[in-house]
Amino acid sequence: MLFIRYWNDGTMIKIEKIIANRLVFANRKHSQANVSEKLKLKPGELKKLRKIAKKSFEQKDMKLKNFMKYDFFVLKNGKAIVGFFVVSGKRLCLMAIEPGHRRKGIGSFAMNFIKRKYKNLFLMVKSRNKDAIKFYEKHGWKKIRLVRNYYKHGWKHAVRMAI
Repeated sequence: MLFIRYWNDGTMIKIEKIIANRLVFANRKHSQANVSEKLKLKPGELKKLRKIAKKSFEQKDMKLKNFMKYDFFVLKNGKAIVGFFVVSGKRLCLMAIEPGHRRKGIGSFAMNFIKRKYKNLFLMVKSRNKDAIKFYEKHGWKKIRLVRNYYKHGWKHAVRMAI
């Protein structure tokens, strides 16, 4: 566990980093101790991360295993996963909050952690995702440029932002 915040209503959100020397997936037949030791994920948690990603990124099959080699952080409310984010080098690759937990300060909590831990980051966000762009701008990110045809699936264009 790296960071904890308590809300006035008693809610506790914590940030945990997933450790992955080699990829071990919770949906395969590994002992719970093995999964917890390598990834700090319990059986079913990877499935929950995939559901959050699917709801957040509008992709049918996001390969989260490809991101496990980077700095992968999980946001938990007690024991329940409510979001995650991934940083690779100077790039914020992914950030997703469960839709039912949005607009409650959890994303801001994660963003404050990210800004403290990492410097000079950039990210790519769908140009049509006005809510995300507004969220990032609220936290000090600046639009750098529009990148045409960045995405392969439907929405195509991205905005590059930096902090």
